Amino acid sequence: MNAQPILLIHGFNSGPEIWYDSGFAPALIAQGGLDEHLVRPFLYGQAPDGAYDNRGDVAILAQRLAAAVGTVAADALAAGGPGQVTLIGHSLGGLIARYYLSCAAPDALGTCYAGDVARLITLGTPHTGAPLSDTVDLLDQASWIWRLLGLVERLPFLQARPASLVAQWQEQLRWELALAREEAFGAAPAPPAMPLGPEGEMLAQATLQESEALRQIQPDSEIIARINAPGAMPLAVAYHLIYGNVGLTVEAALRGRRLFHFDLSLGDGAVPAASASRLPNAPFTSYEVPFRKHLRLEIGQAPDPNVASGIGDLLPYALHTRLYADAEVQAEVLRYLASAR
Repeated sequence: MNAQPILLIHGFNSGPEIWYDSGFAPALIAQGGLDEHLVRPFLYGQAPDGAYDNRGDVAILAQRLAAAVGTVAADALAAGGPGQVTLIGHSLGGLIARYYLSCAAPDALGTCYAGDVARLITLGTPHTGAPLSDTVDLLDQASWIWRLLGLVERLPFLQARPASLVAQWQEQLRWELALAREEAFGAAPAPPAMPLGPEGEMLAQATLQESEALRQIQPDSEIIARINAPGAMPLAVAYHLIYGNVGLTVEAALRGRRLFHFDLSLGDGAVPAASASRLPNAPFTSYEVPFRKHLRLEIGQAPDPNVASGIGDLLPYALHTRLYADAEVQAEVLRYLASAR
């Protein structure tokens, strides 16, 4: 029996049961030969209003995490295992773990890192922040490509209207991303017929006012600055970053000749890949879980039915909240655990 102590830290607005409902914890226990009593979910505890505190202050949750790490480390030692714990954090869970690790000296709550962590594995954690109101444009409407499509749009003999189709894709993309963020962060999406302009900003601001944690994952927050400062992360800990990355390729051709081609990275739908795949000022490994979509527009021809559906199926599963259940993610985590034996 493998007596590695493992603490599972779920993400924002979620709960400890997600590690089991998704199959993540059972897969690790069965395939890694782990002692199920030493693989434990971290319980966030109660908020001041008595509700489960899964939207609260990172520093308070890190204080509670410190106690949980100490308990499972002591239990592992008693079972003949190591006294250092593997932390696995999804999204906000990874930031809570990193805050604990950053406490080389006691913080305002008295939290102090006890040197009891061997490695940190993060799944879709916004290490450099995750802005809630980001929008992604397929095409800059001031670009030459957009002007070209506008000119082509006016040709009377075309079976399709390329500028109109790209605009449709654009709105669908914004809607899909709004849904992905709603699933991850609880923000209400804008209606599909309206762009995420001032209305989207207002929704994001309202959501931020409701949660300390959402304010703390913004790129300009004090928490993000603290954990990414030089020397903040102890070098004795191994850091492994797993992240989803939806890649979108868009191209247009006229009579078989390509007019333009470009690629977009949408991260996992809620957290940018650049934020989830990089740990500033500390050594790390990163592992991408990719999802690819190719949109091709043949100008002058009616769009292929598969292309006509556009990006409506681009983010059907909001990769951010599905990383737990991904077999590829589970296999990668098991590889990290096996290399630590």
